[in-house]
Amino acid sequence: MSAPPRALVVDDDPEMRGILAMMLERGGYAVETAVDGEDGLTRFQRQAFDVVITDHGMPKLSGLELGRACKALAPHIPVFLVTGWDIVLTAPELDHWGLREAFSKPIRSATLLEAIAHARRPAERPDGLAAARRGETPGPGDPAPYKLLVVDADAAALKQLADLLVLDGYTVLTAAGGQEALALAKAERPDLALVDVGAPGIGGATVAQVLRRNPATVSIPLVALTGATGDAADTFPQAGYIGEIARPIDPTDLERLIARFLAATVGRKSARGPA
Repeated sequence: MSAPPRALVVDDDPEMRGILAMMLERGGYAVETAVDGEDGLTRFQRQAFDVVITDHGMPKLSGLELGRACKALAPHIPVFLVTGWDIVLTAPELDHWGLREAFSKPIRSATLLEAIAHARRPAERPDGLAAARRGETPGPGDPAPYKLLVVDADAAALKQLADLLVLDGYTVLTAAGGQEALALAKAERPDLALVDVGAPGIGGATVAQVLRRNPATVSIPLVALTGATGDAADTFPQAGYIGEIARPIDPTDLERLIARFLAATVGRKSARGPA
């Protein structure tokens, strides 16, 4: 049984926060709540969500500011503004602030859930994977699937992870060790590299250092594959990794996390230049 989609509700009014959370829970969502915009942004940075619902008038960070910050981090995640303020936003203004839609309070449960469902339909996702997920061959006008490099010392774990990613519609490159990973990264320039930090021959930290020094690979986002938690995981940003996927890996969480990490790649593609 797959895990339910995850929603983040951000509102400084405890009563309204609870009402919105209840609406979403009844709609089948696993809900996390935040007490203000700053708290919401912190949670969004640390976890993977499928949708964000935010108030506007909050201390520290407004709903508009939160929407723009979320768009910068993960542009494919829909953000909805639900506010008691008398505010009307045009389509360009919604796009500027990273919002899918703005609603006035009070809002009917059916209205909110329908808007979220519409925003999350695979055919409308901008990540270019909808056709691949349906088992179809992308047409000439469709974006190519993202290319991922997976580096893992364990052959069985490497194949299992690669198979999951292929099923999710990605093009997958695999390497059993660090030296092979470096050669593949330079030749293929993947959109994202998932690196076992215990890879043989050359460590995960060294993989990051070498990739960062090479102009052809410096822009490849790196994600650490590890079972480490706590203080050990805090060292990954310093080593050059943008995040961590801890084992054991849940297939549903994997899909959300990869989509989240690829948000950084989306903004870099035009800056990479020709392969």
